[in-house]
Amino acid sequence: MKICIWCSRNDNNTNFNTIAHTFPQSLGGKNICLNVCDDCNFAFGKKQSFQPSVDLAIKEIFNLSRFLISDKKNIRSYKRFSSEYFKVNLEQRKIGIKMKYKFQSKFQENFARSFKRGIYKIFLEERERICGDSHSEEFNFIREFSRYNLNDISLYYLKPLQPILFIDQEHLDNPQLHFMQPHIELHEKYRLYEFYYGGYTYLLHTNVFMQDFHINNYNNEIVSNNKNSMNLSSLIKINKMEDLDFRYNLFNER
Repeated sequence: MKICIWCSRNDNNTNFNTIAHTFPQSLGGKNICLNVCDDCNFAFGKKQSFQPSVDLAIKEIFNLSRFLISDKKNIRSYKRFSSEYFKVNLEQRKIGIKMKYKFQSKFQENFARSFKRGIYKIFLEERERICGDSHSEEFNFIREFSRYNLNDISLYYLKPLQPILFIDQEHLDNPQLHFMQPHIELHEKYRLYEFYYGGYTYLLHTNVFMQDFHINNYNNEIVSNNKNSMNLSSLIKINKMEDLDFRYNLFNER
């Protein structure tokens, strides 16, 4: 019997006919979470008032960043690439917010909220695919935020000390998460999960309790002391889209 990890309905009460890619297919995502019902899968793609859909926010940011750093893509092949929210000059590798959104009240904050919901969606669906334990009540706070747009959960990324990107082209073309011993240890000690994609490491909360305490400990014990393997320097909390250097402005800084 299939039971949806988002709404807890089973296949006697709802349908499971659509394919729920954990990472968007347009990003190269090939993995599927079987325990996502059609209604919930559709909800993540539905645009909401004054903010993009969860799926579209992930697609826009990750696709734009991927085009800027990919070593396999021919920029000229993306002449017809279009973005709902950003004006894109791929030849000059410049990206800016379209004028009709640039001055829209709280556009940056609303976009960031959809993006954060998308990251946590990917986490829970990948966890279900690999570990099969996403129905746990421990993850109810993620369900409330990602699926039902309730409350808020912080999301962070680690800004590199130097403008150096470590790109795994295979992972860029076929993204997926892993749940191995280092991830288990990070969860046990700091109640966090981290994954690397498109040049940056993202940090997610994996437990609802004492989140500020855990992230502060991680920042003081790991980031500030440069104990992370990527020699990353600063922990950035994403409240609006410009908090995330998805356009790799770091490389233009002098």
